[in-house]
Amino acid sequence: FQNFIHDHFFSNMSKAALAPLFDLYPNDPAAGSPFGTGIANQLAPQYKRMAAIQGDIVFQAPRRFFLEQRSLKQPTWSYSASSARIHA
Repeated sequence: FQNFIHDHFFSNMSKAALAPLFDLYPNDPAAGSPFGTGIANQLAPQYKRMAAIQGDIVFQAPRRFFLEQRSLKQPTWSYSASSARIHA
């Protein structure tokens, strides 16, 4: 996990500098994406952990950056489905 994230997203940073980032994505399938599904959808070791960080890097961070930049020029809003419950 750490090697993949370092090599593909942050190759110019030391792994020591990335340690706080890795702490935010624990090696616990129940805490990974898709969220709220427990250990279901764990297709391979580290799968849900990788899905969580990649979703944040590729989707959430650019979306939030865009909203932050546009909010200086026009009203902006975003919706969250965090209150939705997934039933297995």
